Amino acid sequence: MSDIHGMYDSYKRMLSKVDFSEDDTLYILGDTIDRGTEGLKILLDMSARSNVYHLVGNHEYVACAILPWLMQEITEQNTDENVLMDRLSILEAWMKDGGNPTIEEFSKLSQEQREYVVDYIEDMTVYEEVNVAGKNYLLTHAGLDNFQTGRALDDYALGDFIYTSPKLSDHFFDDKLLIVGHTPTPHYYAMLNGTHQGEPKIFRTDSFIDIDCGCAYGGKLACLCLDTMEEFYV
Repeated sequence: MSDIHGMYDSYKRMLSKVDFSEDDTLYILGDTIDRGTEGLKILLDMSARSNVYHLVGNHEYVACAILPWLMQEITEQNTDENVLMDRLSILEAWMKDGGNPTIEEFSKLSQEQREYVVDYIEDMTVYEEVNVAGKNYLLTHAGLDNFQTGRALDDYALGDFIYTSPKLSDHFFDDKLLIVGHTPTPHYYAMLNGTHQGEPKIFRTDSFIDIDCGCAYGGKLACLCLDTMEEFYV
């Protein structure tokens, strides 16, 4: 799953629809928080499940820069004018990009819960490589920018994984598929169909699969089963 964006009811309905159990493994490709009002509630649920692996999205990345700062006491160091202006600039941009519901939800947590959420976000990985049913996959939030054949994944910058959108013409690997979120799939369907409105369903090319179906924009939450390649929607 990817880009749940605070839609707790959709998340729980999807777990029920796929009959998620302890025998399964679930990868979340980032952007669970923001836009919707219960992103942190979802993170707390995920963090209690040992078989859920959450990759960092651009929204978690920004939250990781701001939430610890919001917990700090007022000190001479964190009220330095340059530091303060930098943090306020990031905060303003985050709020414009859907961060306000997360900040409000964070303010209602206990101090222990706040620290737990921050630790959980800080432990998120940038990418995961998995082999399922004999096929190899690279999971990232947004894609793999500045791609070069043979380049080690650890040589890419963080932004290459969380702030990009694959192009229809992009070809990445010969031996594995890239699976991403971040870019709502109606964008790709609209490009192909030459319209302003596309379909909220999983988008596939020979090189990448996008599973962000615009849950937070009136679309759908999608889940892709790598064992069977079956698609689920709520």
